[in-house]
Amino acid sequence: MIKKIVAILLSLSLVVTVSACKKDEKSKVDNKGKNKIEKNIDKKDQNVKEDEEEKEKEITEDSNKDESKESKESKEEVKVYIPNQDASKLVEDKVVVKPKGNQTIEEAIVQKLQEKPKEKDYMQAIRDDIKVSSVKVKGDTAMVDLSSENLHGGSLEESSIINSVVLSLTQLDHIKKVQFLVDGKKQETLMGHILIDQPLTRDEILEQMPK
Repeated sequence: MIKKIVAILLSLSLVVTVSACKKDEKSKVDNKGKNKIEKNIDKKDQNVKEDEEEKEKEITEDSNKDESKESKESKEEVKVYIPNQDASKLVEDKVVVKPKGNQTIEEAIVQKLQEKPKEKDYMQAIRDDIKVSSVKVKGDTAMVDLSSENLHGGSLEESSIINSVVLSLTQLDHIKKVQFLVDGKKQETLMGHILIDQPLTRDEILEQMPK
C-alpha cells in the first residue's frame, strides 16, 4: 500500500514538473514572439519616421528651388528711353522687364531697347540687324559691346542708340557710366559721328540733348 502511495506521489510530482517545464518553455516562446513583434513595430516606426523626414527634405528642397526660380524670374518695372517716329527726340517709357535664366537686369534693359515698342509713335532704339554681343558691369560702369556687322548709319541714328542706352542703364543706382565697345574693343565712334572712346555719363547725355 505504501509503495502504491509513493508511486502515485512520484507520478504527480513528475506531471507537475513536466507541466511547469512546458509552461516555462511556452512563456519563453511567447516572450520571444513578443520581442520579435516589438522589434518589428520599432523597425516599422523607424521606417515611417525616415520616410516622413525624407518627404520633408524633398518638400524643403522643392520650396528652395521654387524660391530660387521665382527670384531669377522676378519682374521689375524700369524706364527705357526710345526715339520717337522721326528720331528727333527720346521719350521715356515705363516697361516691365523679366530677366531669363542667368540674364542680368542690364542685359534685359538693352534687350528691351531692341524690341519694337507697342506705341506706333515710337521706334526701337537699336534696329534688328545690329547685334549686341554682351552687356557687362565693371564697378559702376556698364560695358556695352556691339558687333561691327551692320553697324552703320547717320548721326541721328547713332545719337539715338547712344543716348537711349546710356539713359536707360544709368537709371539703375549702381550704374553711373556706360562704355561702348565694338567687337570687344574701344573705338572712337560707333558709326563715325559721335565720340565713344571714353565712358559716357547721364549728365553728359542730358546736357547735349535738345531741350
